[in-house]
Amino acid sequence: DNLIVDAPHRGQGIGKALLDAAIGWAKERGLRYVQTSVWDANAGAREFYLGHRFAPVTQRLELDVEGSAG
Repeated sequence: DNLIVDAPHRGQGIGKALLDAAIGWAKERGLRYVQTSVWDANAGAREFYLGHRFAPVTQRLELDVEGSAG
């Protein structure tokens, strides 16, 4: 449920290989879609997935009720 490449090893194609394996696994099982969630603050991950043809389909918004005023 997570695809993470340790920082010193990024940019070597490891993430792409893991993603390709996950997509291949899904295709072998007849699945039509692969979805992921990325924290808004994680620009690197967002760019990685967008660069691999993922497209936004929803936006999740959150309110910290303990930290909100009024």
